[in-house]
Amino acid sequence: MKSSAWSSVFVLAVGVFALVFLVAIDRQNWFHIRPATGTAAALSQATDRAAEDRTAAVGGRFSRG
Repeated sequence: MKSSAWSSVFVLAVGVFALVFLVAIDRQNWFHIRPATGTAAALSQATDRAAEDRTAAVGGRFSRG
């Protein structure tokens, strides 16, 4: 009886894991780190914009100097 119960629990756990995995891969934006405060959001946006400007200025390549 114990063996049958553990088998059922294992199959249930595998099923729940598969369901969670399928939901997670459908919602990829859940795994992006987001800024917690307005100040952090502004700094993050400014950094992204500066990187885009720098990329455009050097023709798509980063250069040192």
